[in-house]
Amino acid sequence: MSRRTIRVLGFLALLPIGVALPGCTVASDVLSPDLLSSLGFNPATVSPPPGFVVVVLENNTDQRVEFHLYVAQDATDLTAGVDEIGITRNPGGMASKPLRCPMALISLGEINDDFTATTVGATILNAAGQQGGNETELEYMGSPLIAGLDFECGDLIEIELNPIVGAAAAGGQNDAQFSF
Repeated sequence: MSRRTIRVLGFLALLPIGVALPGCTVASDVLSPDLLSSLGFNPATVSPPPGFVVVVLENNTDQRVEFHLYVAQDATDLTAGVDEIGITRNPGGMASKPLRCPMALISLGEINDDFTATTVGATILNAAGQQGGNETELEYMGSPLIAGLDFECGDLIEIELNPIVGAAAAGGQNDAQFSF
């Protein structure tokens, strides 16, 4: 028998032990990526990474808001596969959006016709709750979230839009800020 065959048989002998453990433990939880690599297996094949990032958007203001979000396949080239997402939420409303992996970045904002990103992360809609008229654009002052640095596939990203304390006393809740 070759060494590779012995390693494969050794792995297969360990597999039922991991599956038979009580609770939520499965074979891929018991076998570390280092062990799988030493046995000649690609750990990503045995336990592939989750296929989605879930973004939760919360509107904690007292006005109807449309969130602006974009997802790029290449962090350095916004012409190479960008999806824009607009999600409208009522006051106090929350929405979740699953985003399929892989992706290079996620950010609040919009993409212009010349493939540059804006900082408009949300729009407070007019009194009728629609665009057009006297809506207020809210800037996102942060930077895009980069895959592998700020998030990984399988993560949950929560984005809250909160009123700035004291803004209501200054004549309305047209000032708000984002938090992650």
